[in-house]
Amino acid sequence: MARYALIAIFLLAGLVLADAQSLQLENTETGRIKLLDTGLLVTVYLQPPTSDMMDCNSRQLEGVLQPSRNGMIRVLPEYERKKYTLNNGLGKVDEVYYENLKGRMPMSLDPANVLGMDVRKPGAETAEAFGGILTTLGALGALVVAPLVSIDYANGTFNGDNYFRWAAYSLGMSGVGVGILLGSKKRNYDIARPGDSKDRKRWAIKL
Repeated sequence: MARYALIAIFLLAGLVLADAQSLQLENTETGRIKLLDTGLLVTVYLQPPTSDMMDCNSRQLEGVLQPSRNGMIRVLPEYERKKYTLNNGLGKVDEVYYENLKGRMPMSLDPANVLGMDVRKPGAETAEAFGGILTTLGALGALVVAPLVSIDYANGTFNGDNYFRWAAYSLGMSGVGVGILLGSKKRNYDIARPGDSKDRKRWAIKL
């Protein structure tokens, strides 16, 4: 009996995994495929339902990307912002914070309503701050510290070798910082919509 129960559990797990889908984006110009891994931090820009009473509206959802399922994009929500502008000029903004919500579940999003996505790796904000610090310290080292430590104040001479050594170390630090900044920045993907110009770079959602 236990063996049959174990087999049933494995079959159920296999069905769940088979139903889960990876989120892929295809470049409409080059055909290049970009795979978005589960766990990435995403900001999804959505087109909410329209109304005759509204001039415009928008929806922004931030959270952690989950495996797609049944043709839907799934995001574990952290923050959501909805903005409405009525025909009479009245504006309204709704904001919801989900991070501390008990029993928080992923939201399913229809790809047809997605206008664009910003994507970052987990911990990117911390890495970005660290990269900024390294870049700044390296620049200060090259522009300020290197000249000061290369002056012999007793003799009034300037040690060029010492200056270039300090400047090289400082610029190397700045280079590392810039590399971290580039690696942690957001990647933006504009999603192709019906009627878009073919000359504009867009990404098509593939599930």
